[in-house]
Amino acid sequence: MPRLTRGASWGTVTDASGAVDRGATVTLTNEGTSASLSTTVGSDGGYKFTPVRIGTYKLTVTSQGFQTTEQRKHRGQRGIVGAG
Repeated sequence: MPRLTRGASWGTVTDASGAVDRGATVTLTNEGTSASLSTTVGSDGGYKFTPVRIGTYKLTVTSQGFQTTEQRKHRGQRGIVGAG
């Protein structure tokens, strides 16, 4: 069985009320290499990073007027880095 070396990270950024945050910036940082990717969420609040190497990542969300949020994401069994 082949071993997966790449995956993806995706999700939706919402505020405490559940409303999407269209202006948020999401940064995905590989904790082993410190390499990072950033994107601004779409009109639906969604973000997606693909492909990314399998590994341990820190996901950081920043948005004007809100506290910065960080979350660690780990590789999944099927090559999925995480969904949040």
